[in-house]
Amino acid sequence: MKENDNGTQMPLAAQRIRKILIAVDLEKNSENLLMYSVVVTKRILCEYTLFYCHQGEVIAPEDAEKVNLLLQKVKEVYTVEVKSVFRQATTNEQVSRKINELHGIEKFDTIVIGTSNTPSTWKMGSVSTQILREVVANTLVVPPAIHLAFPNNISILADTEKKTDIEKLTAFNRYISQFNVFLNFVFFVDSKECLEEKQKTMKQYQTFFDANFTFNFILQATRNLTNFLSKIEETMCESAVIAWNADFMGVEANRNSLPCSPKIAIFYSKNSEPTENAFQFETPLR
Repeated sequence: MKENDNGTQMPLAAQRIRKILIAVDLEKNSENLLMYSVVVTKRILCEYTLFYCHQGEVIAPEDAEKVNLLLQKVKEVYTVEVKSVFRQATTNEQVSRKINELHGIEKFDTIVIGTSNTPSTWKMGSVSTQILREVVANTLVVPPAIHLAFPNNISILADTEKKTDIEKLTAFNRYISQFNVFLNFVFFVDSKECLEEKQKTMKQYQTFFDANFTFNFILQATRNLTNFLSKIEETMCESAVIAWNADFMGVEANRNSLPCSPKIAIFYSKNSEPTENAFQFETPLR
């Protein structure tokens, strides 16, 4: 239930459990990945599933023990129950295929993956890259070193060259409006006419948000993911949101890897939703 300023609870029109899948490799960053997934969604009603692919016909006992320890830890810290799912896979393609198959059944709202990227390369690990490229669900990519707190400053790629791009951001708009978060909307601008057009878009955003937002412009630069990440590093943001667009991501040009900021979590919104639904809350706060 959402709370009023006086602390009383307001009933919401409808309730829907959000399904979150957290894909782990059971290496040292898996615990942080699981904990962060809970931290950034703890104000809504969620069902969490931990997903792990093993190479043998059955999961090794030591890996099963690692999973149990992860589930116990998150329950102790956040009193959250997480179920686990295991699948056999031997290649990157099989991992993403298994997640897509499970998503086809469960209809997850978000897939959470980690990345082994480093500041010197800005590249994701091969498995995470394959999942991001191939799985059709919204995807949250979390770097190895992440502060376990909800971000206070979020940069959003707000270009609206395609209607579907802005529609992919409406579910995020609905969720983020529950928080007192500073939003930084970023636009690519390559001409005076383009700037005037983006200023019209800014007015549309001002109807969505009462305060706590600003605008940044990337001038005379190719509209791609790398330039966006370079720009938002200057803003000292703690997270970023991008409407998934294969051309913008350079998916075809980068068959093996995609750039990913080494310092912040990035939410890739892949599912469109009509803009009129942006602030129709469906999920109660805890």
